[in-house]
Amino acid sequence: MTCCSWLLLAETLLAESARKHTEEAAAHSNHSIWLYLLIPIAVLALGVAIVPLFARSPEILDTPLGLLGELCHTHRIKGRLRRLIERIAEEAQLEHPATMFLSAARFDAAVEAARKRMDLDPKQINQMDQVRQKLFC
Repeated sequence: MTCCSWLLLAETLLAESARKHTEEAAAHSNHSIWLYLLIPIAVLALGVAIVPLFARSPEILDTPLGLLGELCHTHRIKGRLRRLIERIAEEAQLEHPATMFLSAARFDAAVEAARKRMDLDPKQINQMDQVRQKLFC
């Protein structure tokens, strides 16, 4: 073999080696692209799977206080005010606390019954008046 033949063979081997390396790199990069696409999809699927775990369970909703809570949610009564209404319902010893929301008279009777058993400060009384106005006017 002559020197030119060796050079031609070496060039061919290098070109073939470079082509194989390029194909392997392309195949590897295709896997990494799928990996980068798979990660957000997996995170999204995990989020969708977790949401029902934090949703309200039917066991809570099928209780008298659960129904009162749903009514408060419907009327956009939140936080401390909702807890105050639940406490008033408990102190008034209502069998079905949601009946407070049926009429102004029932609401007033529950608040009065609770005032006999617990101390309501003027701010809480004012808040209950606002809730009454919101519900029945």
